[in-house]
Amino acid sequence: QMEIYYREGEGKFAIKHGGIHRFESFKSMVWLPPIPGDAQTFYLRVKGKATATLSLEICTEKYFITKKKLQSMWLGGYFGIILCMVLYNVIMLFSLREKSRFYYIMYILFIAVYFAGIRGVLDEYLFPDRQELISIVVLVVLNIALFWVILFSKSFLMTSRLIPRINNVLSALLAVTLSFIALSFFIRYDMLIKSSFLTAGVIPLVLLVAGFACLR
Repeated sequence: QMEIYYREGEGKFAIKHGGIHRFESFKSMVWLPPIPGDAQTFYLRVKGKATATLSLEICTEKYFITKKKLQSMWLGGYFGIILCMVLYNVIMLFSLREKSRFYYIMYILFIAVYFAGIRGVLDEYLFPDRQELISIVVLVVLNIALFWVILFSKSFLMTSRLIPRINNVLSALLAVTLSFIALSFFIRYDMLIKSSFLTAGVIPLVLLVAGFACLR
């Protein structure tokens, strides 16, 4: 929840209310009153239980609508590319019948949902006014995406046969992501987000080492 305070008359404060959403929308805005004279001081108060990145900007309604249209266009292009990748790999899955192809499709789908979450598409169109729930769901989806990318890497690189030691590390990381998924709604949010992003930083490094090890 976001509140803007400003002086209205002598010694009186007026309040404007607004919401904070990852995806820029009219619900994210607080309409400011006309400024009397040359300057006006506004006081901002933000409160909530979920994490929020504040990117404050003062603009006209026309500019905001233009910016939102451009942002929607880029998001549409991104999800269009993701859809093409999914359809292509589905065709290849039925042709080649490779397990790694199925793992890759699942990874693409969940990473797309994750980016839809962090860009605010989920709470804008699917779960309005459920910011706390969306914050947890986004982390759950991130861990599910990490789960599938580990399975894909283990299958595609044949780590159990070629690099058994690194394969054991990947299996341990697989168990970690599963535990985060299972405990997401039971542990503190700050612990979940720190642990999830730490794991998300470690996994690409391990996969990079695994890839170079398989080239030897």
